Amino acid sequence: MHPFIRGEKPSCLQDEKQVERWTKQWIDAGGEFSWRNHQSDIAERAAEDTHDHCSYCDELLPRPRTIDHLRPKRRTNGYPELAYEWSNLYLCCTDCQTRLGDYTNDVLAPDDPLYRFDDYFTVNADTFAIEALPGPNEARAVKTIEHLRFENPKRSLGVKRKRGWKLEQDENFNERRFRFLWGPPTDDPAQDQRVFP
Repeated sequence: MHPFIRGEKPSCLQDEKQVERWTKQWIDAGGEFSWRNHQSDIAERAAEDTHDHCSYCDELLPRPRTIDHLRPKRRTNGYPELAYEWSNLYLCCTDCQTRLGDYTNDVLAPDDPLYRFDDYFTVNADTFAIEALPGPNEARAVKTIEHLRFENPKRSLGVKRKRGWKLEQDENFNERRFRFLWGPPTDDPAQDQRVFP
C-alpha cells in the first residue's frame, strides 16, 4: 500500500443533500447498489490522487476502474451510511476488490496522514510477500494484511510474477508499479531503490 493524499471530492459528491438522499435510498430501499451513473467520475477523481494505481496493491490500473468501499457498504454488519462518503471510496483493482477480507477498525487506510509503509510493513526479498514489521504497529499491520489478503501466497507470487523479477527503472516514480517496493520518491531515481538491488 503506497500512501497518497486525498484530494477534493468529485463534483457529483459535493452536493450534501443529494448524497444524503442517495444514502437514505441505499439504506431504506433494498436492492442493488447504484453509483447513480457517477462511477467513472468518482474513479477519475480518485485516480488523480493515486496516480492511476490501485489504492491497496499499487498496481497500475487499466480502464475501466473499480471503486471499493474500505468500510463495507452492506446494510447488515456494515457501514451503509458511508456508501457515498468520499473518505470511504478507494480506487481499486478487480483482484484486490474480489479478495478483500473482513474489515475491522484496525485496517490501515492508505490516505491516513500518519501512514507510512515503512512504519508498518516490510517486503520479503525472497518471496515478495508483504509482512508485518515487528514493533508497536505490528497488530494493525497484521489486520491490514489479513483484510487485503496479502498473506495469500498467490498475492505475493502475483507481485513477483508481474514484476518479472526486475524492478523498473522509469524516471517517473508514479509510472512504476508497486511503488512501496521502492520507498518514497527522491530527486534522484537511482536513490529510490530500497529493498532490491
